[in-house]
Amino acid sequence: MSILRASNGGTSIVVCSTCKFKADEPLNALGERGGTALFRHVKDATAVLTTASISVEPMACLFACSQHCTVHLRAPGKVGYVL
Repeated sequence: MSILRASNGGTSIVVCSTCKFKADEPLNALGERGGTALFRHVKDATAVLTTASISVEPMACLFACSQHCTVHLRAPGKVGYVL
């Protein structure tokens, strides 16, 4: 279980690793939760960025369980958004 840590001085995308794919379908065919798959894809996508330093972090729950595949965008000195 991850606990949200202070931003490391840059922009962060925090992905809920326990989110479901759908309300009635928490796992994919590989036994992976929707949030875990999203974290992996976002991490891979940001790894190719050369001009921006964006950290991607998993967190066990972002408390938006009525929705699925939730992320929290944050940066030092900025308002954070849960999407």
